[in-house]
Amino acid sequence: MKSLLKKFNRTGDCIIDTKEICKQWKDFWLISEYDLKYTFIIPDRRSNEITKLKVQISTNQAREIINSIGLKRMASSIFKKGATWKIYK
Repeated sequence: MKSLLKKFNRTGDCIIDTKEICKQWKDFWLISEYDLKYTFIIPDRRSNEITKLKVQISTNQAREIINSIGLKRMASSIFKKGATWKIYK
């Protein structure tokens, strides 16, 4: 996990290693979007309650990952401004 996160900021966008994330991408990883703010999330596959990593990222970093991997957008049925980007099979 430490190799994916370059700089952690308590507020604002964190800096992640987008190339390393694209290389290591797993089907259950996702990018959450709400009101044009993006969050990179690595959930724990064994529990719906636990998240291994959750950091806010910049729009540029999110777009780089989305375009590189070819993630699909799934609009939220609850929030008009919300969506999830992931690999849908």
